[in-house]
Amino acid sequence: MGTKTSRKPAHLAQTRERLVAQRARFEGQGARIGRHLREGLPADSEDQAQALVNDEVMNALDQNGRAELEKIEAAIGRLDDGSYGTCAVCGAWIDERRLEVLPTTEHCRACAGQ
Repeated sequence: MGTKTSRKPAHLAQTRERLVAQRARFEGQGARIGRHLREGLPADSEDQAQALVNDEVMNALDQNGRAELEKIEAAIGRLDDGSYGTCAVCGAWIDERRLEVLPTTEHCRACAGQ
């Protein structure tokens, strides 16, 4: 487990900007997927079969995007309440390099590995 120190993650404003940009990207992706899924099936049965396969892929992408959006919203919430960068399990500060790579993480490396 990590140790708790008085250090806070640097560049919180930049982190917020990154998260807001990621949120916008996933929201746009979700809107495009939604439009695609609302399109009707083609008349040709072979084209219908391919469209149904494509719809399965699009649904999986949509579910993954929604899960990422939840993580982003949670990270923004932690930024707002001042808990961003603190491990949700042990309370230690999360290494800034980890936050740089995984800005939505809420666990230090030690707790994430358990």
